[in-house]
Amino acid sequence: MPAWKALLIFLVIALVGATGLFLLVPSSRPGPVKDWFFKAQGFTPATSANDALDKFKLAIEKRNFEAASRYYLSGDYKEWFEKAQKESEPLARTLDDLRAAMKSYGVKSDKGNFAFFMLEPIPPDFKFNVTGSGDSVTALLDWKDALAPHSSYSLNDLPRNMNLIWHSLLPSIVVGANPTLAVTVAKEKDGFWRIQVPVALGDRHVRDTVDYLRKNGSNFRNGLANLKNDVKNNAPTKQDFDASLARYLEESR
Repeated sequence: MPAWKALLIFLVIALVGATGLFLLVPSSRPGPVKDWFFKAQGFTPATSANDALDKFKLAIEKRNFEAASRYYLSGDYKEWFEKAQKESEPLARTLDDLRAAMKSYGVKSDKGNFAFFMLEPIPPDFKFNVTGSGDSVTALLDWKDALAPHSSYSLNDLPRNMNLIWHSLLPSIVVGANPTLAVTVAKEKDGFWRIQVPVALGDRHVRDTVDYLRKNGSNFRNGLANLKNDVKNNAPTKQDFDASLARYLEESR
């Protein structure tokens, strides 16, 4: 076989192998390849404040925390967000799996839905309002509508002393009468817009919540996975489901 044919075959095999590896193992993708995959999913650099917020929200909804950070975050918060990614994204996906199992097997729990909302590292179902003009504006993220279905419940209805796991990628817990968070969205030197989230509000700092999530996130994921198995295997009553949820949460912290 001529050398050029052998080289061509080798290159084709290598290309197919690399494509398969990139598809199956996202962490193996180099920067430019990541950008290609993210673009195919609709994640590209933001050209305005609203674009940055829309795409960030979509990335959280799609559980693509890497794209959320890569394109739409800036400042000190971005560092903590990335440190938490190995636990925050799997936790969010585990919540999705449990919700799907409950729907499939007809298990309902309002208290459980409230607990899942609180366990979201960042609840993705927020609205936002941008004010100001120029290359730096303020946006208010608002979870009022997302919290409305849970109006019958408060943190007192959940296991106590778990504040560090609730909304662990936010500097405040979005509950109560004013579940909002003000952020800055700015146009940076490369011409793209990114969100600057405060890292601390009052006595709460994302450093502490991220550290807690990194240490205990797998415990919570395992507890939720066990609860999903209970749903699939036993179709528990609402009372049994709520009791099991409380027990798994207590054991996870």
